[in-house]
Amino acid sequence: MENSTILIVSRNRIFGVYLKRLFESWGCPETFTLSKTSEVMEKIEQYAPDLAVIDIQGKEEKEFFKLEAWLKDKYNIPSVLLIPIELIDSLMEKSIDASFGYVSKPFEEKFLRINILAALRLSKAQKELHANEEFLSTVLRSMKEAVVVLDDAENIILVNPEAEKLLSRKSSELIGNNARKVLTFESFEGEEIEFFSGKVPAECYLIAKGKIPVSINYSQVKGKNFHGWLVTMNDITERMQSRKELKESYERLEKTLMGTVRTISKITESRDSYTAAHQQHVAVISVEIAKQLGFSHDRLKWLYIAALLHDVGKVSVPSEILSKPTKLNHFEMELVKMHAETGYQILKDIPFPMKLAEIIRQHHERLDGSGYPYGLKGDEILLEARILAVADVLDAITNHRPYRPALGLEVALDELKKNRGKLYDPQVVDACLKAIEKGKLVIGALEEKDYF
Repeated sequence: MENSTILIVSRNRIFGVYLKRLFESWGCPETFTLSKTSEVMEKIEQYAPDLAVIDIQGKEEKEFFKLEAWLKDKYNIPSVLLIPIELIDSLMEKSIDASFGYVSKPFEEKFLRINILAALRLSKAQKELHANEEFLSTVLRSMKEAVVVLDDAENIILVNPEAEKLLSRKSSELIGNNARKVLTFESFEGEEIEFFSGKVPAECYLIAKGKIPVSINYSQVKGKNFHGWLVTMNDITERMQSRKELKESYERLEKTLMGTVRTISKITESRDSYTAAHQQHVAVISVEIAKQLGFSHDRLKWLYIAALLHDVGKVSVPSEILSKPTKLNHFEMELVKMHAETGYQILKDIPFPMKLAEIIRQHHERLDGSGYPYGLKGDEILLEARILAVADVLDAITNHRPYRPALGLEVALDELKKNRGKLYDPQVVDACLKAIEKGKLVIGALEEKDYF
């Protein structure tokens, strides 16, 4: 009884004092005695008792029963009724229905004590339950997610205000309904989703008043006395709109980037009329080779951009050298070779999502280390640079140069096959041959392809 508060209600002051002293002797120091119903109603919140012990007087039984019901309904305080033995039969039904229990007067103190202890335990359990329910209710009300709790039969037993709002229905309309009738979902592709199929996507449409895009999470809840489901949902309409706007912004930026890249590529080619469209050709050839190697869409796109810019460093080479109709001397050749490093220096500070500047610097490196500018070997050369090397050679041989006419596809293929594994990556050469064999690469029609 320690730390418990008991309220005694008795018209008989002497009997009330007796009960007070009795309870105190049992270890319950917080005991208050009131004689009038009006006093109880006035001071109940001040005393905040765990239990009421109500001494029933025959002529005032109705008033005391009303008080007992008021304590239980408004404050969740249980009562033990002390009933004169001569009134037991007439009040039996009322006392059992209306209170925690009753004890007949006169009584044995040990019997009363057993009832008081049981009632206090009940009071404590009820308070804990009420506190837990209030805590749960507060948590659910404060959650921004819509929360729906189901029992093991998939019937709705609890919803929070956000769920009412999302489903456009009051809790009274939802509780008791089977979740399959209330929670209807559809994929963003328009396919109906069976909620408990285990195939509910993380995001989909909730069919309520219209289609509402939601993120959804559901999990099984297992306890000692409860098995069920916890379903949480978030309205992601704003998030979807933001994604759409971000995607549109990215697409505009990508178009701007591609337009800028093509412009730079054309400026580079305009300085050398003999190699007009060379970078576009190399870009097409590179993409078709990379497709055979299983590149992702994004990786193809950045390879394409690297190919369009692979000769950007030639802006530093005098145009008379680029268009010289005779073989270049040693000095001129060394000047031309600088274009790979110059291209790297031009692009290195731009934060591309892949090593684009490094790819451009390496596109004249060769497997055996005979290339330039650093004589890299084998896997020291990026795969994209190895692809550019093959594409560059294929287009250069099949097209005219200032100092010679086009040599044709057969000569180009012979060069690639002869130096497969020596100068050129064997898997890249094989992918190139495969693309030509499949008709994906048609030399002479490369300008027609525009991938991005």
